Amino acid sequence: MKRAITVLSILCTAVILSTAPTQAAVYPINLCLWDTVQLHPASDTINGFRLSLYGVNKDVGGVDIGAVTRVTGDFIGAQGAFVTLIGGDATGYQEAIVNFVEGNYLGVQFGALNITNGQFRGVQTGILSKAGNVRGVQFSCVNICDSLYGLQVGFFNINNTPNPFKFFPFVNWSF
Repeated sequence: MKRAITVLSILCTAVILSTAPTQAAVYPINLCLWDTVQLHPASDTINGFRLSLYGVNKDVGGVDIGAVTRVTGDFIGAQGAFVTLIGGDATGYQEAIVNFVEGNYLGVQFGALNITNGQFRGVQTGILSKAGNVRGVQFSCVNICDSLYGLQVGFFNINNTPNPFKFFPFVNWSF
């Protein structure tokens, strides 16, 4: 009976270990034509340099250049592209026509359209800048945020927490 329990325990452990998620590999460089045609798959992390037409990786750290750069997890570094898409948090510098961050952002966003759904700390500049909670400066034609601790400079400035003003043209502030 003890032998059967021991064998059963070993088999259960083997099944659990074989189905456990594996950690994604980390590589220093990735070259991407498309998310399915790249040196390293989308599930891997790049810490170094990524050049892409349309590249997708889990996490990226370093320099990220391309037409459309997509990170499904977190990003730390500098991005230059037509469109940058971050599924998690980001820290650093983004310059693109469209910058989109699903999570929080710390740094500078420079683009025609800047959207950060989470907390934004730093400087957003462009035509339209939108963020959740802003701690810093929005310097765009149209600035929108859920709450503001800082300064909005633009033609239309909207702070959805009306402290001191919900809408104020040219300059809006809250400290």
